[in-house]
Amino acid sequence: MENNPSAMNGESCGQWLCKPCYVLFGSREALIEHQLQMRKAGEAGHICCKVCGQGFVHEKLELAHMLEVHSKEQGLDCPGCTKGPYPRLGNLLHHIETGECTSLSLSELERMRIKKLDFVRKLRALTNDTVKSDYSAYVDPYHKFNAEGRGVQQGVGSLAAENVPLHPEHPNFRSAHYYNPYSEKYSCPMIACNKTFAKPKGLVSHLLSPVHGTKVYRCPYCNSEFKSLQSIASHAESAGVRCKLRGTDQFGAFIDQLTAGLIDVLKERHDDGTPKFKTNDQARDKIASFRANEVAENSNAQA
Repeated sequence: MENNPSAMNGESCGQWLCKPCYVLFGSREALIEHQLQMRKAGEAGHICCKVCGQGFVHEKLELAHMLEVHSKEQGLDCPGCTKGPYPRLGNLLHHIETGECTSLSLSELERMRIKKLDFVRKLRALTNDTVKSDYSAYVDPYHKFNAEGRGVQQGVGSLAAENVPLHPEHPNFRSAHYYNPYSEKYSCPMIACNKTFAKPKGLVSHLLSPVHGTKVYRCPYCNSEFKSLQSIASHAESAGVRCKLRGTDQFGAFIDQLTAGLIDVLKERHDDGTPKFKTNDQARDKIASFRANEVAENSNAQA
């Protein structure tokens, strides 16, 4: 009951009681205004949400409440298809991760991230020393598969032939192996999964998703592990009481590397003190440049 606004503020018969002062107010708004004034004056026991008036015993509980209930919407547009705005970074990355984006795939985003981190890796190898704000071990998820392209998940079987790769990032993976001419759709080869897809892209996104994926992202502050890009992003942008990644000076560098430079963390913050995100102004140019370079590299490799 201690965080219930009625219990904390003493609501009774349309009157609102400030318990620390034992003064009655005729409305919730009047009580909130009083509590804010008392808190500003340094009076103890007047911790309340400035938005809804809910009272709290500790400031940590108030912070957690603000982050969960009243966090500001970011208004992010997708750097691939321009769809949006998305209220949270996690929502935007879910859009890309699940294949909803018709322009930018998760696989392409991850290749862009790898290319972005190449410089840091080379610098680390050259100096044989750690590099400041290097989050490659955290934002570049490890997903293992054996020589046949089969994930290392335990207890997960497959209906595919033994020599047919299951992992979309295996060089010998072919979506055509899973095309069903009768249904004219691509079927997921994993046992107990009956998902079908009209296009190869849908199957690839499904196999790479947390449903069957073996990827693991890690938070560099609390070391928690996450199976999806959306979940690590949601954790980072809402970190509060238990994880303070969001409050570190390196938070912007982490988000920059996680999103392959497509999303910026601005120096300016929302009025509630939470970080403000923005789709990079050159995001679409970065994607176009990456694709052009990738085509050129593939052409040179085949020459």
